Amino acid sequence: MLRKTLAIAAISFAMANATAHAQYLNLTGAPNNGTSPVTTGTGTAAIGGTFRADVDTTQPTGTGVFEPFLTIKQTGQESGFNTDIGSPLDDLRSPSQWVSAIQLSDVTPVTLSGVSYYAFKVDVNQSANGPISLNQVQLFTSATDLGASGALGYSVDSDPSTQPPVISFTAANTERFRLNDQLGAFNEIGIDSARGSGSGDAVLYIPTLAFAGALPTDYVTLYAQFGNPPGFDASSAGFEEFSGFTQGGIVPEPASIVMAFLGPLPLGLWALRRRKLVTA
Repeated sequence: MLRKTLAIAAISFAMANATAHAQYLNLTGAPNNGTSPVTTGTGTAAIGGTFRADVDTTQPTGTGVFEPFLTIKQTGQESGFNTDIGSPLDDLRSPSQWVSAIQLSDVTPVTLSGVSYYAFKVDVNQSANGPISLNQVQLFTSATDLGASGALGYSVDSDPSTQPPVISFTAANTERFRLNDQLGAFNEIGIDSARGSGSGDAVLYIPTLAFAGALPTDYVTLYAQFGNPPGFDASSAGFEEFSGFTQGGIVPEPASIVMAFLGPLPLGLWALRRRKLVTA
């Protein structure tokens, strides 16, 4: 009898926690949903290993600086993926310079605490500069653009009212990263929009090891879902966008900047000394 009672209790506990928030990374800069704000946090993704999410402190501003490859907009909850084909889901201004297919060579690798990541900046825009929930991110590589429009090209699994949605594509691809599975507790990232439009609010770091075997010419497709449901904070009037281009958006760590400056210094000193010797 005791074993049966314990078994029932264990099943009940598992079911009760199936929809619980395993981890809420609060990057909003203020107490939110009972959690304390953090400037950086880590979590274990459903696919792709340990990811890292940071508050963006670089804050670039102005048209042409952030250079988004995915821009989406919808009230309540929203989702989309980058492509040069059509306007799938809640994609905004697609196809255009703000929504486009990208290749792996377009994404900047950075090293943080000895770990190599691909960095994707997130700019969110909400009413009254409020927070928004990022509930799902999936990354795929493929030989061609996965954005074939219509139901035959892609499908989004189930109603996201209780769990983050999962997208799949019919074209050949390799899924490299998935923030959350369809069932069970999930990672939710709360992001503040206080920095305004055109300025990054958060950076999502994906381990480059998750892309092992991918070619620089492979296309990278990023699918994202924000809002409520299933997160705490709904999307409002603004739009959300992702950037990861090498020619803009990502700023290397200060140590990298220092090394880039100091790198040519010995050569310059040698040239100056040689010039003095010749003059003498």
